Amino acid sequence: MKVLYDISLLGNAHATNVRAGIVRTTEQIALGLDASEECELIFCCPESVTVLGRCEAYLAAYPQFGKIPLAHTEAVRRIASECWSLEGAAQDSSPAFRRVPAKIRRNFLRWQAKKMGAKTSPVDPKMVASADIFHSPFDAIPSQFLEANHLCNFLTVYDLIAISHPEYFKGIKTDLSIGLKLAFASIEQRGWALCISEATKHDLCNHLKGLDPNRAVVTPLAASDMFYPCNDAAKITAIRKKYHIPDGPYLLSLSTLEPRKNIEHVIRCFARLVGEQGIKDLSLVLAGANGWSYSKIYQEIAETKGLEGRVITAGYISEEDMSGVYSGAMMFAYMSLYEGFGLPPLEAMQCGVPVITSNSSSLPEVVGKAGVMLDGKDEDGLCEAMLSIYRSESVREAMREKSLERASEFSWEKTAALTIDAYSHAIANSK
Repeated sequence: MKVLYDISLLGNAHATNVRAGIVRTTEQIALGLDASEECELIFCCPESVTVLGRCEAYLAAYPQFGKIPLAHTEAVRRIASECWSLEGAAQDSSPAFRRVPAKIRRNFLRWQAKKMGAKTSPVDPKMVASADIFHSPFDAIPSQFLEANHLCNFLTVYDLIAISHPEYFKGIKTDLSIGLKLAFASIEQRGWALCISEATKHDLCNHLKGLDPNRAVVTPLAASDMFYPCNDAAKITAIRKKYHIPDGPYLLSLSTLEPRKNIEHVIRCFARLVGEQGIKDLSLVLAGANGWSYSKIYQEIAETKGLEGRVITAGYISEEDMSGVYSGAMMFAYMSLYEGFGLPPLEAMQCGVPVITSNSSSLPEVVGKAGVMLDGKDEDGLCEAMLSIYRSESVREAMREKSLERASEFSWEKTAALTIDAYSHAIANSK
């Protein structure tokens, strides 16, 4: 089968140098499809020639994708290259030009692209005509593919949190639910959804009444091979120094700092634990970039007694350091109030770390019986779980073994196989 796979997201991430979990997921699925003998994988970028230029730059930087063709004519690719050159020129230009608002600079680039004869749908129509599948890892299915009646259109669906729980996004000016609703509407009548968990499928089918549940297929994610038990003491010591993590055991929490992640709850329970038990050597490491409405997290740290020097805000952790940060932790806490999947607990388990998570949404599907699962508001339960792991080496070792065993049940090969099965099923049902 011939698969057109949208890599617009990868191009945009490369241009902004942001590698979130969704970027790694998009890459891993592409690698799995490329490795399959059942798929002829072709990349495309239907968003714009500006983004296509970013995709070309991304592919040049990631040689593992170098042999995968792009579904664009040479003429369109030349225009995209010009757009990327213009974008680079804008970034390298005078300070005065860089002070021009980003929106105006983007409009300038679009005007330049239009001047050079760019089309709004730069995907080669011949490639579309010969393809069996179009797969968007995030955005709505473009009209060019919706109008191709022979195509089976697929959308990866991560979660519906912006729709079902808008209260978690009050600090964001942009209404994230608009883009999600457009994306879901594009598959409602005849498209297919690849849901990353049963919980997400349940939410999607409840929201999208016109979608036949048989067209929503669950394809669980996996943790990358870059997450492994790191036993290199020198490496962990260097990583501790880099992120200002003090000597001694630490409780790790890794996520974007935002309300949904329930980080204030972890801080309060940590403070209660070390205060009531007189624990002097345990630290709390909060890893992850600032998201939105995060000031309450820092306020909680500042106003809670007994936390001076005990809570380390490590910020964004680079990919090459993540296994060391996970592996150095005594335990990992992830008390998120809602998830579409929950990669961080799986990453922690793959590094052999005991995990404590909330029991909401998709997290039971990920953690299973390998970790401690609690209500996201249960302070007593979280304090007891942390104390049990802190006090007992045998508890830690048993949980470590369970973590590794559970993590081994997930793999990107399985995700790719389930994705290809869904493709095949869709093609068979379209005839």
